[in-house]
Amino acid sequence: MKKGKCRGCGKEIIWGENADTGRPVPLDPTPPVYHVVELPNGKVMAHRDKHSMVTHFATCPDANKFSGRGKND
Repeated sequence: MKKGKCRGCGKEIIWGENADTGRPVPLDPTPPVYHVVELPNGKVMAHRDKHSMVTHFATCPDANKFSGRGKND
């Protein structure tokens, strides 16, 4: 597992590979990811998914510097 630091905010990230595109994707190593299930009685259960990670673009305050959308700003 290749670890690094975000060039924008400095937080630790893990580099993964997007299975659809083959491009590298920065991931947060310990995000609060939950699998949500609605039960027949209407109650919603949230289970922490310890095997999933969120792309760092979703949590980084400097993500627009790297996404391609803010590069001309």
